[in-house]
Parts: sequence; structure tokens; C-alpha cells
Amino acid sequence: MKNRLKDTERDEFHSIAEAIEMTEVAMITTVTPTGNMCSRPMMVQEIDADGNLLFFTLSNSQLMKDIRRVPLVNITFSCPEKNTFISAAAVAYESFDQTKMKELWNPTLEKWFPRGVETPDLTLLKLDLQEVEMWDSPSTSIVRVMDFVKAIVGETTISQAHYEKFDLRQ
Repeated sequence: MKNRLKDTERDEFHSIAEAIEMTEVAMITTVTPTGNMCSRPMMVQEIDADGNLLFFTLSNSQLMKDIRRVPLVNITFSCPEKNTFISAAAVAYESFDQTKMKELWNPTLEKWFPRGVETPDLTLLKLDLQEVEMWDSPSTSIVRVMDFVKAIVGETTISQAHYEKFDLRQ
């Protein structure tokens, strides 16, 4: 399944894509064979034009074994410095597209995959986002403390975080 963002959705999704790009590491959660949840840190390599996320991994990893059994995953992003938090439900797919791997490859990945795109079992993990939620509070910690103090003395209420939800299922 491929997300096909309409132009209006693409504009709205832009804020979420920017927030994802700010974070270096995402946590992908899968369902284990025993039915438990397992989260793993992963680095996003690309957000494609349809809003799909791409990652490098190994096809023989426990992550991919879990995904082959239950392809529904959750992915979270946290950027505390910017007070931005994202949670998304996605369907995960495996791709062995060598052209795309070469396009996305960067030397940092050699820490995990020392033979580069020639690493045995190297694969691309593609997440087809289904639902995305984002909480964003533009305030600094000082402003939040001041809001809290003002709320205590009755001058104002505490500012609420901005919340967006996108349903990308077609």
C-alpha cells in the first residue's frame, strides 16, 4: 500500500516531516512472538514524497522477523529541546532495492553495516504511515514555568500544546 498525499495534506504533513527530520533517532515498536512489545532505536534515512519512512536494517534481524509476522508497527519521535513529540502507526515492508540503498547510503552507517551496501542481508525497511499524531509546545521551559506560576495565582490557565492528527490511510 502506498500513501498518496493530496496537495493539501502534503502541506499539512510538512510540519510533521520537519519535526521528524529534527530528531536523530526514532523508536520502532513491534510485536514479539510472545505477544510482548519491543522497541528499537532506528535512524530515519528518508521521508519520501508520499510520507513513507525508510531505514536500513538486516533482513535476518529480530526486527524483520517480528515485522514479517505482524507488519503493524508503532514509531515514536521525541525532540525535548523543541517540545515536540510524535507517535505514528504504520505498516512495515521490506525492500531490497539496491538503487535506493546506494542513493541513501552514507558513511555513518558503516558503524552498523561495515561492508556498505554489499553487507549481506542488508535491506530497507519502509514504513507506510497510517495515522500520525504530533504534540508541539513552542514554549521554552522558562515560559512554561511562568505559565504554571500565573495559573497558580489565577492570572491565566496553562498553555496547551498544539496537537495534530493525520489519518493517511486511503
